[in-house]
Amino acid sequence: MKYKNRKKILFIANILTHHKIFNDGIIQNMAKKGFDVKVIAHKDKNHPSYQRKEIEFIEWPLKRGSKNIFAEIRSLWLLLKIIKKENPDIVHNFTIKANIYGTISAKLLNTKKIINTITGLGYIYTDQKITTLPLRLLAKLVWISSMNMSNLIIFMNKTDMKVMGKFLSVKKIVIPGHGIDEIFYSKKNTDKEKVKKIKKEILLKKNEIVITTIGRLIEHKGIYEFVKAAKIIRKKYPETKFVIVGATDLDNPTKIPDNQLEDIKNQGIIILKDRTDVREILFLTNIFVLATYMEAVPQVILEAMSMKLPIVATDVSGCNERVINGKNGYLAEVKNPISLAIEIERILKNKKEMKNMGQFSRSLIEQKYRKKMMTKIILKHYDKNI
Repeated sequence: MKYKNRKKILFIANILTHHKIFNDGIIQNMAKKGFDVKVIAHKDKNHPSYQRKEIEFIEWPLKRGSKNIFAEIRSLWLLLKIIKKENPDIVHNFTIKANIYGTISAKLLNTKKIINTITGLGYIYTDQKITTLPLRLLAKLVWISSMNMSNLIIFMNKTDMKVMGKFLSVKKIVIPGHGIDEIFYSKKNTDKEKVKKIKKEILLKKNEIVITTIGRLIEHKGIYEFVKAAKIIRKKYPETKFVIVGATDLDNPTKIPDNQLEDIKNQGIIILKDRTDVREILFLTNIFVLATYMEAVPQVILEAMSMKLPIVATDVSGCNERVINGKNGYLAEVKNPISLAIEIERILKNKKEMKNMGQFSRSLIEQKYRKKMMTKIILKHYDKNI
């Protein structure tokens, strides 16, 4: 569907990586349909630039984890200036700060349509420290107030919709993520030279079983639980090799300090930081684990499923909609390393089940989570709402 009278749409996120993960397909499709598309975000080390034909990138200086009120006012003011200058017909925001600041700015400037995709509720919900309670209550209040200024809210899982939807009076829908490129994330398309290099790097021996987790190196991704579960498993199964893949998130208040990462390494667990070869690491993996405290749509689970892996994940939003207990993996109790170890062992005990679960993971991707299919669903909602 081509849209009459060329309209301008701004896609806004905290960092460029979020655009790449959540909405690259939508951005490109909207440009093809004749929209004047602009991408707004803060550059990050994983994606220092956005290079797409006919799509302009606008830098938005922002500190994701900042609690400095003056820095936050400055970020809001800078975004307000960008939106005022661009004068868009539609603003579509992703990630919490962009949801709030983008919506407030667009509303103040009388933007015709404001769409928000809720990519997760972040540590507003996962952090339970008493010291941060006043800040979290204020953040929730501001978030709810700003979201009620939207024309459409897209949740990425049913749990987030249930938790927050009751506070929102505007139109809201659930779309289970943006899917995965199942062609790229397939065993036959892995780079075999990269695979060989990783084998040497992690000193992988024949018949060793690789158990991997991938995510930012922060407490809320369940890194500590993964380490404790590894200690339990390795006592009974010395042929297992546990691997953590991720990057340090300096802006996150629950980041794991370098000295603790060194301690984890000293326990015999491999840490691979800042990787661009995740597909090849997954190729060498036998069981994928995600011990996260809360997710919207855990993209790494989709990547692992696409690579025919059995999954052990915590029974939390996002994960429990993609892991069918007993079919493509098992669900463990959140913040419980013993439960995590029990579910990992259930797969280790049955090699045939390990293979069958991996096959079921791949079939789920092909049936429900292909990126092209998910993009079409999202575009249908665009057609209805803009």
